[in-house]
Amino acid sequence: MGNEISQLLIEAIEHDNAGNYPQMIKVGQKAVEMYPEVPEAHYVLGCGHMRSGDYRLAARSFKNSISKKPDCVEALNSLAICHFKLGKTQNAEKIFSKVIRKKPDYARAYFSRAECWMQMGDIDSVFAEWSLLAAIDRNLAVTLQQNFFRFLMS
Repeated sequence: MGNEISQLLIEAIEHDNAGNYPQMIKVGQKAVEMYPEVPEAHYVLGCGHMRSGDYRLAARSFKNSISKKPDCVEALNSLAICHFKLGKTQNAEKIFSKVIRKKPDYARAYFSRAECWMQMGDIDSVFAEWSLLAAIDRNLAVTLQQNFFRFLMS
């Protein structure tokens, strides 16, 4: 990857860290315009849209990133999160499962897939997922357990 695209990606990440998502999106758009073949440019743009709450545009950017780098579990996981936020729970669950097949120790995907199953009312799968997650990331498993209890109480 060239120096100029690297600088743009670093600048976008700096805006992300500062919480300046509109500027992150502008830099991401510039990176995509200048380097449309670079999957990371699409990914950083997608992150900006996702942080701004525009899950539809974020999903589009993540799909573009995945089309250029199909094995990128971060882009796949982010796409699944967008589907979940857009109410496409079954699609999200399928994508999270794909992430887990590609990277079996990706704890965030287990957590998020369990959240999908919660929304779908599949309690047995939530419990099974919690057990798998506990072996990978105990802290995230505790958070899942807390979310599950809140879900049951609502």
